[in-house]
Amino acid sequence: MHKKSFFNLGLLIALSLVLMPVLGIHTGSVSAAVDTWYGAWQMGPELAGSFIGCGEFDGYARLTGAYYAPDNAIYFLGARCETDTITTGAVFYFDLDTRTYNLTGVTMPYPVSNYQVVMVPDDGMGNGPGLYIIGGRLANAAQTDAVQVYYPETNRAAVIATDPYPPTGDPRSPGGVVYAGGKIFVLGGFDGTVMFADTHTYDPSAPAGDRWEDIQADLPTPRSYIAAVNVGDLIYAIGGDEFTADSLVPIDDTLVLDLNNLQAGWQDALMPDLPTANSDCPAVYVPDGLLGGDEGAIFIIGGNFNGPFRWVFRYDLASGLWEDFPELAIPDPATGRRNMAAVYVAGEDESHLTGIGDGSTGLWVFGGFDGSGTNAMTGSSEFFSYADNPILLLPDAVELVDIPGGSVTHTFNLLNLSGVSDTFSLSVTADVTWDTVLPATLGPIDDGAAAPFSMQVAIPADEVCPTTGEFTVTATSLMPSSPGLP
Repeated sequence: MHKKSFFNLGLLIALSLVLMPVLGIHTGSVSAAVDTWYGAWQMGPELAGSFIGCGEFDGYARLTGAYYAPDNAIYFLGARCETDTITTGAVFYFDLDTRTYNLTGVTMPYPVSNYQVVMVPDDGMGNGPGLYIIGGRLANAAQTDAVQVYYPETNRAAVIATDPYPPTGDPRSPGGVVYAGGKIFVLGGFDGTVMFADTHTYDPSAPAGDRWEDIQADLPTPRSYIAAVNVGDLIYAIGGDEFTADSLVPIDDTLVLDLNNLQAGWQDALMPDLPTANSDCPAVYVPDGLLGGDEGAIFIIGGNFNGPFRWVFRYDLASGLWEDFPELAIPDPATGRRNMAAVYVAGEDESHLTGIGDGSTGLWVFGGFDGSGTNAMTGSSEFFSYADNPILLLPDAVELVDIPGGSVTHTFNLLNLSGVSDTFSLSVTADVTWDTVLPATLGPIDDGAAAPFSMQVAIPADEVCPTTGEFTVTATSLMPSSPGLP
């Protein structure tokens, strides 16, 4: 029986070394708080900034996204451009079937950044589910009190002019926004000079002009850029920035608001603090399954105003523990991502593995500040997805760069999920004649285990820039399909 798995390795000879990190698929139990993850974030399609109204070479940031299942698409209601004076209100979406970005032709009435979009299943307006954004920062750095909504079913945007936020009249970019229990919860916020601590709810079923309520549940300190997420009857406010001596200061504090015990306010003891101070990052809830574990998990992806960083933290709801998750793949000279969009795309994962695949289901991130320069933003995306294969070479694709006469080396993992211990032969084919070095065999590897190996490629000194070499590595089982057969 021959079992094969392969990856493509692209080498571009022009710039300094760029290396995708080796990450992985989880092979332990589904409640994974103390186990190891094997697999990889993979780079996805890039969005040209000019497509959404930014500058020609702009990345984009300070946005969030929402997955809309009927269209199998992720929607974005504008973004701040790398050209800082531009904030686009273009409503665009990423089509998961075609892996393409598309414009809806609709522009939000007030283009803003620093927004957190939430889906309201039925706001009573007769337009189907609504994607709501509350307040936000305008292109001129002023704050707006506008409550805006985009309806995917009717492809129209509107302003809820009767109920601006906040009702007190001090507009801001909210610190965190979630939809829970039939209401939108808005907590904290920042107007550029002042942080806020109050928590308001917006009830779409209430009469016009009377939809906002201060629920008298202030955060213990004013803060913003909070990773906020709802799970059942609980709202989590994770990390964020405080404003000290005119500087944003990331914190590790975590708070929980119980919808069945609002009088208790934000509670500090219901969730352990973050492993490290973090802010300007999205929180994503993943239900039970291979990524979610027995009771679901919360993912904190990238972030930190003083970064950004590639780190990803996973909070296991069953064990109540934080753990490190594979880091983002965005290559050097980027240092990570912050103020980007992150979305979970649900799917049937019972018979699949996490860590590779085409992104049909899994975690997606888009854009953000990438740390490669002052105010530098990226138009790139990446995903941590599912795939069904008993033998995996990870990552399944990697790009490295060096100059003529140099060499590149990368370490990969071969993951054996075939059900038996096995040894594998390794071979390589390429569209160039560059020298390669890798082991001839690897193993034995126990079922459920992974083994590393390195591959080195030497780039000829007389190679002409730019040149790309594509390599395919194949791992083949050495176990015979039946006694006496090779």
